[in-house]
Amino acid sequence: MAMPEADRHGRLRIVTSAHDAIRLPRGPDQGEMSMTTSDQDTLRDLESRRCAALMGADEAVLAGLLTEDLVHIHLNGHVDDKPGYLAGFRDKYIFRNIERGELTIRIFGDAAVMTGPLIQTIVVRDSGQVIDVRAITTQVWSRDGDGWRLNTCHNAPVAA
Repeated sequence: MAMPEADRHGRLRIVTSAHDAIRLPRGPDQGEMSMTTSDQDTLRDLESRRCAALMGADEAVLAGLLTEDLVHIHLNGHVDDKPGYLAGFRDKYIFRNIERGELTIRIFGDAAVMTGPLIQTIVVRDSGQVIDVRAITTQVWSRDGDGWRLNTCHNAPVAA
């Protein structure tokens, strides 16, 4: 399995697909918040590992990147906690492609908000249905004694 890497603009490429990249507007004050490059790099790396775990069907790695009180809001509005999210990953879906575009990361003490585009292709295990996702994702990562872990994820469809 190829490891994802970030380009010079912070866009993560997990698996290349024919989809065009999704771009988020950049605010005028972006980059002026209190944050460290090392924290941003760490968070980008953790998101890259999360995507690689999804692609590689590595539940142990994925579970270790999530807080126990995870809230994951899917594109269809379904809400999962950590056990539900992991069950869906394990039993319902096969991830065929994941791409993250440019990620904006704002750090507020021991919390970080990561926003950015998500393109993914998943296959429903029971039916074989292929689902192509184009979304904007907001994630909240929290830091404790064990480092950064994903606490909240909310996906929204890309505006036409």
